[in-house]
Amino acid sequence: MRRSAQQSSPCFRADVKTPDWYRSPEWDEAVERDFRQRLARASHHNQTQYRRIKGVTLLKTGDPAKSAAGRRLLIEVVESSEGADFEKVIALSTLGERALRDGQLDEAEANLREALRIAGDNGSGTTGLEEAWLAQVALARGDRGGFREALDLVARRAHDPPQILSARFEICLTAAKLAVALGDPVAAASWARSALTLADAEHSGLANHPTLGLVEVTAQTRAWLNEVAESA
Repeated sequence: MRRSAQQSSPCFRADVKTPDWYRSPEWDEAVERDFRQRLARASHHNQTQYRRIKGVTLLKTGDPAKSAAGRRLLIEVVESSEGADFEKVIALSTLGERALRDGQLDEAEANLREALRIAGDNGSGTTGLEEAWLAQVALARGDRGGFREALDLVARRAHDPPQILSARFEICLTAAKLAVALGDPVAAASWARSALTLADAEHSGLANHPTLGLVEVTAQTRAWLNEVAESA
């Protein structure tokens, strides 16, 4: 019996890799070997992008071994003399956020400051949250000497905020915490009210993605914001 075209076509073989081989969250010795081989065959101007995408994907899996591999790939992007600056900015920003979440504050600060330096005034490659993450580094350290600079950074970003509501909420929440730490109840209340407004939004403002980035706030955080908002 003659096989169908689907059965005989190599496009339907179970072992064929997906076209987006650099987006897969898988990683072991065999996968790494395959990735490196494919990377070497890829167009030269695409190699940094593929390395960055794979690195971010692995870092966000939550698996320690895969996260470590993702971190190594992103460091390769940063240290490479090739690739567009915005690729380095994305890599640095991702590494900075992860270091912050892991409590590695010196590494977080260094990566985030370098991301902002490379991005420059146009901010290409940034998420719009780098300033807030730097402020969170200062808050985590309890570094009162750094609170004012951190609040200035966050306030500057708030004048040109990211489009995603949850990112804007994080900026306002961080600014409110800084203002409280600086003993400025009026500023803290203003930032808290802005954060609450964003938390109450029921539409993203994006016509095709009405729920994208809507804020999910814990009862504890909402209670704190309400208290701060009513304190002045």
